[in-house]
Amino acid sequence: MKIRILAIFIIMVLPACGILIAKDPAWSDDLPKYAYFFNEYQRDSINTNVQTLEQYLTWVQRFYNGWELYPSGWNSIKQDLLLRINDPALAGEVNNKMDDLGLSISSEWAKNNDTRVINIAYVRSFRKLTANGIKI
Repeated sequence: MKIRILAIFIIMVLPACGILIAKDPAWSDDLPKYAYFFNEYQRDSINTNVQTLEQYLTWVQRFYNGWELYPSGWNSIKQDLLLRINDPALAGEVNNKMDDLGLSISSEWAKNNDTRVINIAYVRSFRKLTANGIKI
């Protein structure tokens, strides 16, 4: 009986082990889930042939946190926008929409220059819109 239970357990649990994605130890908690970007990277076979996962994830981190050449990352853009909203309900909606938009932009922007559709000019334009053009 114990062997039968063990066999059933192994049959049910072992396949799940193959789908677990280990989190990169350098992945910061202020970034969206690592698994999302891992899956997005895997889905684009053209990009995976020209860019390593490490390179892709580095650019995701730069998108959200900024870096030496462009210090205002998405987290900063979002925070600056949210600070100008007085209504907590509206701030919550904007926060969720900015999170969704950040996922869409960053997963494309982090790709190799030759394969991506969104580039730094788009991100800079959005920064200007949120800083100057959007009144909430």
